[in-house]
Amino acid sequence: MFASEYRRGGGMEIVSVTHRVPATRLSNDDTIERMAAASRAHLSADELAVAREHVGTILAQAGAEFRHVTDGREQPVDLVVDAAEAALQRAGIAATELDFILYGGVTRHHVVPSCAAVIQGRLGAPNATCFDVGDACASWAQAMRVAESLLAGRTAGCGLVLSNETGHYQDCRAWEIPSFDRLKVLAPALTLGEAATATVVAASAEKSVRFHGQTWGQYADLAVLPIVDPAPYAEIGLSDLLQLKFHTDTGELTRQGLKAAIKTITEGDFFRDGPADWFVPHAGAEASIDAFLKITKFPVRNLVMTFREYGNTVASSIPLGLSLAIADGRIRRGDRVFIATAAAGISIVAAIFTY
Repeated sequence: MFASEYRRGGGMEIVSVTHRVPATRLSNDDTIERMAAASRAHLSADELAVAREHVGTILAQAGAEFRHVTDGREQPVDLVVDAAEAALQRAGIAATELDFILYGGVTRHHVVPSCAAVIQGRLGAPNATCFDVGDACASWAQAMRVAESLLAGRTAGCGLVLSNETGHYQDCRAWEIPSFDRLKVLAPALTLGEAATATVVAASAEKSVRFHGQTWGQYADLAVLPIVDPAPYAEIGLSDLLQLKFHTDTGELTRQGLKAAIKTITEGDFFRDGPADWFVPHAGAEASIDAFLKITKFPVRNLVMTFREYGNTVASSIPLGLSLAIADGRIRRGDRVFIATAAAGISIVAAIFTY
């Protein structure tokens, strides 16, 4: 199938989804030991013992058992390029036929140029316009919304949506707790795992993806990863933040995110045409998804969760779940799929579509 065959517009079809994860697989015990080794110079023996217990509790309560990390063995760009090439091959579309490449992810190893442009160069896609879409863990979902607009508006026939949440553990600072008073806000980052994904989308007269989303900016200070001191640039009520370290108030973020998700998704009326065959959520924590389903009782028949095996793969978690479930035959053509993410911001994005 070639890109020209898709130039009928009106909606968006997800043609293929692939993923790649790093080779190194860490257990919770491995993660705790790496944290202890990186933090030993900053914490006393008693503080280190508390830190071990605290991190172990966070990982267990969240539902994580493993995560994959690059660990210096793979180059992050190679993982996402490999995923993209596999997705294009599966879709039967050449890179030269792409009209756009969108990068939706938190992990950026450079601010300029766009991550999408760098990947375009590796893929050899000279006809694609390229840019990044950033909205914390909702970045991939927001990039999909942009893709749907381009395709439904008939300004494009097919495109590629990427995420590359890899490489952040290669920097030893990711494991380091620099002082005991920062343990609570820094330790939740150890739930993170790494994954790269590629999603080929195309214009379709028969299929569409229905999105709904909302942002609750009054909670912007519940999760912050600063590039520089944010005080001169944003009124988020935080101070003394460490650059390029993820800070989060996990309990309050979960509480407020759950309320925002229930309100936003209920308003989206996603199940007016019947139940969904599959629910593929952003996996920030397994326990929060269980709570969400118990409270809402939304009509979804099956759940795809990646958190236990892969950790919180940030913006990659939904396409990772889709890729895994499609590859093993759980999600099949014709199935109704519901996706949703609650991201720092707080941003809620949800969608329903027929695969």
